[in-house]
Amino acid sequence: MRSTVLCPAPAPRAPADLAYARTCYDHLAGEIAVAIHRQLLDAGRLVEDDGHLTINPSGYELLASMGVDVNAIRSSKRPKARPCLDWTQRRHHLAGAAGKELLIAFSANNWIRTGHHPRSVTITETGRLAIAHHFPLSAS
Repeated sequence: MRSTVLCPAPAPRAPADLAYARTCYDHLAGEIAVAIHRQLLDAGRLVEDDGHLTINPSGYELLASMGVDVNAIRSSKRPKARPCLDWTQRRHHLAGAAGKELLIAFSANNWIRTGHHPRSVTITETGRLAIAHHFPLSAS
């Protein structure tokens, strides 16, 4: 009898800055976005139930404290929050209305700026400090 050995798929290759932070359609993606998504779940600000995400009141409070337009999230016809599989990290980042509004706020706050590659973004020094303040993760 032949045995089949399954090997993991090779990791996608992407420039380091693109893998770290970029846009994915209208929301933030990459290592930093995956870490933010994970922290929101771990802190209970997002709740996942059978692949669906719900934003808790504490999640809305956190988003509002960063300048995110929570009324735009609440009134959106699209899902408020949904997981989006990150192609470089192979884990989820935040999409949906919350992901869109988070990206808008990060840009408006000058926490990110356009990077060197299409869709890549650079976290500014102001952004590093703000992300470190709002999320217990490394924003290097």
